[in-house]
Amino acid sequence: MKIKINVVDAFTSVRFKGNPAAVVITGKWLSNEKMQEIAAENNLSETAFLVEDDSGVFTIRWFSPMTEIDFCGHATLASAYVIFSENYQLSHISLFAESVGMMKIVKKDDGFIQMDFPNRMPSPVSEVPEALLQGL
Repeated sequence: MKIKINVVDAFTSVRFKGNPAAVVITGKWLSNEKMQEIAAENNLSETAFLVEDDSGVFTIRWFSPMTEIDFCGHATLASAYVIFSENYQLSHISLFAESVGMMKIVKKDDGFIQMDFPNRMPSPVSEVPEALLQGL
């Protein structure tokens, strides 16, 4: 099976600047092990994996070289760029992530991409990690 891996520099229009992320769009989910292997091989801070459902909604998951993570803004932006680049007729997309819900993303007339990030409310902790206390 051939897998296309896109590397996108987010937050810039200059090649090799910005914040790089890998983007992999497949017709069905790869195994967790395979996604982790690909992310480790890419050795970027994050690799985004996406699958489109029948209604046109993309589900997204993010992996660092070591583990799956629950959200990554620049890899989400990079993913939107790849989707819009491969589907010129689209002006907006919906991305769903189990950890944050639905995200609406719009391609503006000037070429910029606008994303509405999910609100993540802080929650109280019962115990502060010692390393954090030492760093304060």
